[in-house]
Amino acid sequence: MQYVFATACFAVFTTTCQSDVVAAGAAAAAFVTHHDGSRTRKTLPVFMHESNTNINEEFVSPSQLLYKEQEKMLVERGKLEANIMACAPTSILTASVVKGVGSGGGFGGVATKSTRKKHGKPTKASSMATLKSNQAIGNYHAAELQTQGVIRIDKVISDATADRMRNYVFQLRQQSEALVRQGSVDSLDLFANVLLQNKRCDLKLPLLVDNAADDDLDSTVVVQALYELLVASPVGATMNSLLGPDAVLQELSCLTSDPGSDRQVVHPDTPCRTGNDGTNDEAVLYTCFVALQDVRADMGPTTWLPKTHTYEIHQVFQDDFVPTTNSKFATVGDDNSNHNISTMSPKNQLLQSQPIVLGMLPKGSCGIFDSRLLHCGGANTSETSRSIFYVSFKHPSVGYSGNPPSIRPELVNQFTLGDLEEELTLFYKKKPTRRIMRNDR
Repeated sequence: MQYVFATACFAVFTTTCQSDVVAAGAAAAAFVTHHDGSRTRKTLPVFMHESNTNINEEFVSPSQLLYKEQEKMLVERGKLEANIMACAPTSILTASVVKGVGSGGGFGGVATKSTRKKHGKPTKASSMATLKSNQAIGNYHAAELQTQGVIRIDKVISDATADRMRNYVFQLRQQSEALVRQGSVDSLDLFANVLLQNKRCDLKLPLLVDNAADDDLDSTVVVQALYELLVASPVGATMNSLLGPDAVLQELSCLTSDPGSDRQVVHPDTPCRTGNDGTNDEAVLYTCFVALQDVRADMGPTTWLPKTHTYEIHQVFQDDFVPTTNSKFATVGDDNSNHNISTMSPKNQLLQSQPIVLGMLPKGSCGIFDSRLLHCGGANTSETSRSIFYVSFKHPSVGYSGNPPSIRPELVNQFTLGDLEEELTLFYKKKPTRRIMRNDR
């Protein structure tokens, strides 16, 4: 789902908010694909973050050395962009609130007395009311998302499920790293490639779970979290409104940025194209980031640039050309000719002026965004890992999205949104599921 830039040539600049004068430094060609954790294309070597044992530590290939040099360039570019964007209008992404259509389910909603039984158990009428409310709210969120490119919805999974999920991810990560080190499994089956991999982990999550009594991991928590997200909250209805029930499950993973992880460069996940009539094509996919803990400013929250999911904005964003002028402030040489003075590129001008929102999400809340929207993950300067559980759905008319998705091989193209909602409902009702449980409960 990540957008592949065939070759991204980044110059290392110095700049200030008060000046358009930019001194260009060294440039390097880097093959880049991005997401918030910035997963990379298959052609790049796989590295685990610093906390892992380096699987290839006994031999460092030329491609690995090149990759490390490219990452250094990207780290510098990320620092430069942070400096440039310090001038941009900045706010915290706030929750999208729908008025006049009820509570809308989720874990903050409250049904009326008339739709509940005496002891508070939801009735069939209350379930239908919640469904209709979620549909109305989903339509509202979808319209806002199409305009802004990103929205926040609070309380999409419970605090208890978020805590269970975070604990499960940390245990699964340790287990998966051990399997890769032992050579028992290919790393790409369990982990997505990570750009700026130092102290980052993109862990692909299982959905087909064994109900074995000796299972040491809380393996059903992924299914529980998906049920709360896609059925009980308005997120599923929002995705349905945007993409329809035939939308394909494209990604199911958890991104963890450990303390000390670097800031990402700004990127979209997929390209933005125009149709035959010159208007923007439909979105390729939508991604839902769910915070498994409160995300503070020092934990490197996702930075989104609203309304940048258009072809016109992408054309500017891809323009790295630094124009030159014969400035009256130029140094006069011995031949009395003015030296050219570099000024800020259209891309950097965009980053300096475009309003940004920070994904400082409360635990259990989510940010949903159009994959074409410009965004990046921040540097984690705290002492706490930031874990984001995420799921993406692809437009049913789209084939290959442009990059390998962060999803386990056995789940690729196996579930539509409608299929998944049906299976999750069966799971919640403690009925035998057809596909997500290998053994009936």
